[in-house]
Amino acid sequence: MAAHMSTSEVACTLRLVDRTASDLLADHRIARFSHPALAEAFAARWAAPGACKALTREEREALVELVARSDEVANLEVALAAAGLEPDRGLLEYAATGGALRVCAWLVEDDRIEEEIPWGRILLEAADKRQRAAAEWCLAQCPQVSETWLRAAAATAAGNNDLPLMDWLLAKADERAALAGSAAEAGFVDDEEGEDQERRSMPSDLATGQRLCLSAIDACDLANVQRLWQQQLKAGSEGPELLQQAAHRALASPTPDWQAKVEWLLSRGADLPPGSYHSCLELKDGAAVVERFKWLRSRGIRPDPDLALRGSLSFVLFAEIAGTGNVEMMRWLHVECDWDQFGATYTSDAWAAAEDGQPYVRAIERREWSILCRLRQRFSIPFGPPELELFTAAIRAGAPVTALQLLADGQCPGLDWAAAEVEALYPRRNRHRLVVLAWIREQRRRLRIQERVLKLWGAAGRPGQGRRR
Repeated sequence: MAAHMSTSEVACTLRLVDRTASDLLADHRIARFSHPALAEAFAARWAAPGACKALTREEREALVELVARSDEVANLEVALAAAGLEPDRGLLEYAATGGALRVCAWLVEDDRIEEEIPWGRILLEAADKRQRAAAEWCLAQCPQVSETWLRAAAATAAGNNDLPLMDWLLAKADERAALAGSAAEAGFVDDEEGEDQERRSMPSDLATGQRLCLSAIDACDLANVQRLWQQQLKAGSEGPELLQQAAHRALASPTPDWQAKVEWLLSRGADLPPGSYHSCLELKDGAAVVERFKWLRSRGIRPDPDLALRGSLSFVLFAEIAGTGNVEMMRWLHVECDWDQFGATYTSDAWAAAEDGQPYVRAIERREWSILCRLRQRFSIPFGPPELELFTAAIRAGAPVTALQLLADGQCPGLDWAAAEVEALYPRRNRHRLVVLAWIREQRRRLRIQERVLKLWGAAGRPGQGRRR
């Protein structure tokens, strides 16, 4: 029975039958607002007076939005009453992006939403979440959605590699354009939804053929990119700027044929400058980034040495990669990309870029403690100036003792043990806090002993200050 019920339904009903059911269904203890739940159980919790008294406005809005996404109208009515909120177009947008069409239909009934509904924007958001049914519902509610919004939604679908939805939206856009043309010939003025203010807020290039092609470069294969390129770009619109943007986006594309897309664009006149290395960092897969780095390198493209005078592109790349936690990318850049040439050719300026400590800052910000250690042990990156306060920043971020030990052993600039203890004493959620605090106190105790020994040693070594027998 539980296999045919949602998690929330199991938590609110079946698990409560008896002790045996409770033990068997121990993994179903949480009722999620975004999942369907029985109206009786939901009302028992949220229909009571003051049920939302302890919640902030933001938390009450979040409650209503999550319930709306569950597509349970009865529960949404209870949630709205408990939260003291009225339906608005933001709630409709949230329900549509979650595919909650029953809730969407209820929200637009009887003028429950007093504001003007931005159908074009809701269509765009539905396409972004790959909600074909919600997109169809939007057009059924407002058939006069403008061609601009339809093409914008198609570009969004292309960026998700949702080709059926993209083609359907493009067909609707063509129909809309034909109707608008016929109306213009007949002397009628089409206000295109009357959403002047909403259209003005849209980026000017959102619905152009160029935007659609760039979105396709991100996620579609070469065959579909070429198809859209031919269909959507007007004669003469394929300029150097578009080709450059497309090449950078093809480098960051996760599709298996990314190289074919880049080479096709290069054959049409695109160029790959040294900054192309940065485009690859948009990928989450470290192996894919290294693959693209190697490919750029094989084509003779490398970080421009002239950039060393403005901060060294290599070190900027290294700092960004340190924040991703990918050792493979760091090793490749260090070993294969002529790292030492920057230091030899532009000694003061290039190494000044490395000495700013930014790789450590990035690693600490993202809590990549293994990377923090490798930066010093394997790559010998300088810690940077004392003003960075890397040691206390690491404590604040929840660093374990191993990472702090490395910073201390490397004589991290600006290390202040008293300030470190104060930072460790601050109550925060950190499973290492008590261990770190004990370690810091032990280090301070040892330092005090060393200071006393040195003081006594110095006093014993002075003339006339020897020990008395």
